[in-house]
Amino acid sequence: MDKIVCLPVTYEFGGELLKNVYHVNGIEGYKIVCHEKGKECLYPNADERFYIEKGMSDDDIKSKLGNGYKYIKAEGHCRKAMPFIPEVKNYGIRADVVIFPRKKQNNAQMNWDKWDIFINMLQTRGVTVFAAGHPDYSFHPKCASAWDYDNPLEATIYSIINSTIRVGLITALSILSLMCGKEPWILTAPNGNKCLAANIGVNIGYLRWADHAKVGWKFLPHLDNINHAIFEIRRNHYESFQS
Repeated sequence: MDKIVCLPVTYEFGGELLKNVYHVNGIEGYKIVCHEKGKECLYPNADERFYIEKGMSDDDIKSKLGNGYKYIKAEGHCRKAMPFIPEVKNYGIRADVVIFPRKKQNNAQMNWDKWDIFINMLQTRGVTVFAAGHPDYSFHPKCASAWDYDNPLEATIYSIINSTIRVGLITALSILSLMCGKEPWILTAPNGNKCLAANIGVNIGYLRWADHAKVGWKFLPHLDNINHAIFEIRRNHYESFQS
């Protein structure tokens, strides 16, 4: 049987999680997975890896690897998603609250710029906070963060798995949190009038096809009223926090 080469997807990170990761890990047979360095944890059962560089096309990969392989593009939402939690080493990260401080030009309305205020109100109440994500696509609030580590993705995953609460808007990291079997708390839009989840309920449906992700979503009231958000977090997880 020919070795299988899983060609990379061209989506942003959220699309890669939804349209590629489950598929690739569910493929049987000897497989070579093409991905960027640092994403090994998303494809733990790869038999070999081919590291792609920025701008590299499928044809570039095929020309480097040559013939004798079965090339596939494992994309498209997986309706029979296998339970899957990324594998990472022990980073020793412990935080009561892990935040997803997204800052991207694409769909900038999903950014929220009040993280430092939110963090300060948590920390003054004895709550530890950790910022997850990629340094190039995140606000850099005043707390420990995933980009303090050599592999921000692995540090992000470890922090999610070992946290009490995950807080963010509906972004790739919220999807990743569900993939790890950890329910994220989703913030509503900054103006408090419209939930950002309103138009992407279909993604929630996709995620719930995975047995381990049948945890739903929790929604905090709009965080223009930050005190109310703090109250909600402490009321629901009071045993973890100091008064």
